[in-house]
Amino acid sequence: FTGPGSSAVGSFTGSLVVPAEFVVTNTSAYATINRASGLTVTWTGGDPDTLVFINGSSYVADQSGKLTGAAFQCYENNTAGRFTVPASVLQQLPASAAISAGGFSFTMPGSLGLSSISKAVRAPVPGIDIFTLDSSYNYSFTSVYR
Repeated sequence: FTGPGSSAVGSFTGSLVVPAEFVVTNTSAYATINRASGLTVTWTGGDPDTLVFINGSSYVADQSGKLTGAAFQCYENNTAGRFTVPASVLQQLPASAAISAGGFSFTMPGSLGLSSISKAVRAPVPGIDIFTLDSSYNYSFTSVYR
């Protein structure tokens, strides 16, 4: 990458090696998640020297519209290629609830995400104290927690 600079920032050059594409391989398992069974996520690719971030959340509204819920964040070495979110963690999330109004009913889903972020590379840029580059792959799924 290069930048011509400006009156506030000098010109710069740098490079970043982008790792192999990070691919989540069992996406069909994420549509409906049984909280009592745990959840195994699997992947290939990404930077082998970094962590994979696995996160999820579920929120429900009571009759007054007040939201309650919970979220989790887990980490695994990228080279593992898989991680099981324990049932003990998933059971802290509320089950997705159905909401009915005006003759319509829908399930309020939760979320599940996986991210792989490469190691940051620092590049000298005149006029900027710290300038770093990284690459990331991010997946986000709409999930019903049962």
